[in-house]
Amino acid sequence: MRILTYGLVGTNRGGIETFLLSMSESMSGSCVFDYVVEEDECIHESRIADNGGRVYYIAGRRHNPLANLADNWNLLRKARENHWRAYFNVSSLSWIFPIVEARLLGVDTFVHAHNAAFVDCNNTFIHRVANRIGRGVLRRLKIKRLSCSRPCTEFIFGSNSDVKLVRNAISVERFRFSESTRERMRSHLGISNRLVIGFMGRFAYQKHPDYLVDIACMMEGASFPWSIVMVGDGPMRKEMEQEVSDRGLHDCFIFAGNVDNPSDYLQAFDLLLLPSRHEGLPYVAIEAQASGLPCFLSDAITREVSVTDLVSFLPVDGSSPDQWVKAIEVEHDSGDRALAKRAEYAEIVENSGYGIQSEAARLEDALCNG
Repeated sequence: MRILTYGLVGTNRGGIETFLLSMSESMSGSCVFDYVVEEDECIHESRIADNGGRVYYIAGRRHNPLANLADNWNLLRKARENHWRAYFNVSSLSWIFPIVEARLLGVDTFVHAHNAAFVDCNNTFIHRVANRIGRGVLRRLKIKRLSCSRPCTEFIFGSNSDVKLVRNAISVERFRFSESTRERMRSHLGISNRLVIGFMGRFAYQKHPDYLVDIACMMEGASFPWSIVMVGDGPMRKEMEQEVSDRGLHDCFIFAGNVDNPSDYLQAFDLLLLPSRHEGLPYVAIEAQASGLPCFLSDAITREVSVTDLVSFLPVDGSSPDQWVKAIEVEHDSGDRALAKRAEYAEIVENSGYGIQSEAARLEDALCNG
């Protein structure tokens, strides 16, 4: 069974990309993911090809919506002729036309919810109206509904929807704590004798990365050495780097950019901070827990992400970061978490239902037999 898959951004290494690629690589081979990309390139193409898939390039909806509709129609007609299925991974319903096209053509259609609120680039009045209309249209379409969390279900489908839960599972062994990896990475980054605070995600309004600059300003008088390592990229990165420089904090921050080895960075961290304004279910928080890493998360994030005793929820909206700073100081004062204990959390995450083998099988069964 070939699955025509929507939602992957060709130039991004974000949560949905990680989810789709990891899931397809962990399936039995009964279904193969092909990807629809609205860009001129795809940095994941070789990885997709290694798993038997291919990439279909179409016109971008923002630059040429009519060409996008035509390209989707032709591609979905090909899907119908070859008995493929269409699998849409969505963060909002402000552009629902390809899903409607799939159903008009009679293609078996699956919609997977991955977000619980509007992202910054889709937060205008027009987008909100379009999303509301899209949700109403979606209710009337014969589709299979999937979601990664309860807030995602309510945002995309409504609270009374019949939805199959497929979690944002991870390759747990890849993130199991390794002391040798930790020492190597900390030496490489020049942070061996410091408390290392980590951020991993897109530099965008939703993720609230600039909140770490406010935290850093309040930590300047700390009695212990510390550093903040920022992993990721996005539209706010240059603005953040400038703010760090303007506030004289350049010696406290490391901007690592997008990396191919996020698991290694998690080994090097002592804490993960994720002050997001909203999330569906943040992939990185599951990965961090599998690495035995204490996680300080925004209280706007769903509690479903807390699968171990490593997670604390702290306020962000309209509040000073002093609670975050105090929590960091308490974590430091409590002494180093036994490094051997960190490796034990991989089993806890695996047994909580976030192991990729079990969830990949659930997704494969839904797509092939649903």
